[in-house]
Parts: sequence; C-alpha cells; structure tokens
Amino acid sequence: MKIGLVSEIFGGMTYRDMLKKLQGIGIEELEFCCAAWSKRTACGTGQISEKPEGSAGIQSRCNPMAPGDTGKKHHEGTIKTFQLAKILGIKKIVMMSGLPAGGPDDKFPNWVTTAWPPECGQMLEYQWKTAAKYWKDLVKIASENGIEQIALELHGFQLVYSCETFLKLRKSAGSMIGINFDPSHFFWMGADPLPAVSELKEHIFHVHAKDTRINHAKAALKTLLETESPSKPNARAWNYTTLGYGHDEYWWRRFILELRSAGYDGVLSIEHEDALMTPWEGVIKSVEFLKRSILTETL
Repeated sequence: MKIGLVSEIFGGMTYRDMLKKLQGIGIEELEFCCAAWSKRTACGTGQISEKPEGSAGIQSRCNPMAPGDTGKKHHEGTIKTFQLAKILGIKKIVMMSGLPAGGPDDKFPNWVTTAWPPECGQMLEYQWKTAAKYWKDLVKIASENGIEQIALELHGFQLVYSCETFLKLRKSAGSMIGINFDPSHFFWMGADPLPAVSELKEHIFHVHAKDTRINHAKAALKTLLETESPSKPNARAWNYTTLGYGHDEYWWRRFILELRSAGYDGVLSIEHEDALMTPWEGVIKSVEFLKRSILTETL
C-alpha cells in the first residue's frame, strides 16, 4: 500500500509548486483533480505534459447527470477528463455517479432518501432509467480513451451512495465500474465501513483516507441530516476531519486489515476537508498517522 494525496486542497498552486512543497513528507502518489467542482476546471494540460511519476489517477469532480445546462457542462468536463487521461496514459478515473433530476421537467437534481410519499418511487424509477442509459454510453467513451477503471465514490447527493446502489449501477454499466472507498461518508450516513469493505471486496479500485467526527450532542437534537455550511463546523452534527480526530488508530488499523483481506493493495489517498485545521497541518498529521498503520510490503 502507498500513501497518496488528493491535489484539490492545493488547487491554487501550480502543479510544479505543489510537487515541490510536498517533496519529502511521505506522499508517494498524487490524485489530480479537474472539471466543474474543482479549482482546476479547465482540465488543461498546460502544466502537465506527461504522466506524473507516482500518479494515483485523475478525479473528475462534477455531476454529469444534472439536468439542463449544468449537466451539459459537467458532462463536457467529464469527457475532457477522459481525454486528458488518454494524453497522460492514466488508466483510472475517480468520480461520483452523478444524480439526475426527479423527473423530465425538474430543474435540479433530487436525492431521494425515503420510500414515502409515493412519488419517491416514481422519481427513483426515472433516475435509474436515466442512469442506466447514461452510464452504458459513458463507459464506452471511457474505453475509447484507454481508461480501464472508473472508481465511484459512495457519496451523499449521488444516485450511488451505498453498497446496494453501487451494485445496481454496476449490473447495468459493466465491470469497468468499481469503488473509490471513502469511509468518511459511511459514518455520517449511518453505515459501517468495515463490513462494507468485505461486501465490496474486488470492486474496490481506489481508497480515500478521510475521517468524520460526529458531534453526538448536536446529532441527538438535529439528526445527522445536516444542511449547515461546512464553514460553520461548530454548528454541525458532523464534520469531515483529519485522520485520527474522528476515529482512533485502532479503528484505522482494522480498516487497513479489512482492505488487505479484501485483496486491496493500492493507494490510500488523503483528502483534507477539515475546517478546523489548515491543509498543510492536516496533511502532515495525516501522513504521520498513516505511516504508523499502513501495510507497505506486498504479500
């Protein structure tokens, strides 16, 4: 296994300056971000002319199934990400499933999380029909650009957010679709990452190393359905946090052993989204934390 880093937190720097800053701290692979939700929206190659040594893949940050002009723009960003991967010889894309509207006339995506009222079922039927067609077409485009793996992050406000929804999409989209396993989302959605690793096994193509801290006093009053801005962490029931500040080293060692047992021996890519710690301090602490737990030798 190797320690990696999602580049988005240093998105305001040039790639060369970022690589220089990270040199010598223990980062072995970088996951490069681009497209609509990234600070590097253009997906250009002006700063990268060849595959960077130690590349963990490219992350496309967008919702290509959104309705209207937003969806068109995000789809274009996804395709440009694929094209960039081809130029650089990168075979793995990290992204999310995307989320369609609840119906053909809706203006915004709609994340359905309950079975009632009855129209919830109608929205889900429409969304899955839309997703099946979109993803069948998208994997063909990915294959044409030399991509071998698409690792989907099980994330809130996405059609694919759980083991069950992932397997449903994979059944229609094919074996190119796998998992970017980020345990932080499982925590706030009320799931357990450890048995989920065992359930998904060979479908795990990539791993994000990110933690979640739950404020149980807040959660007891407002639930874990949180709409307060991440910029106000003290008002929230849960927050993404630096490794070890949500779950201890014992838990992370169990997680790493579960990954090894499932056959995963790839990168653990640190993704810093801690509002209470600077990116640099968070990265340093996360690297030191993982160094004590990660399994570096291949069996």
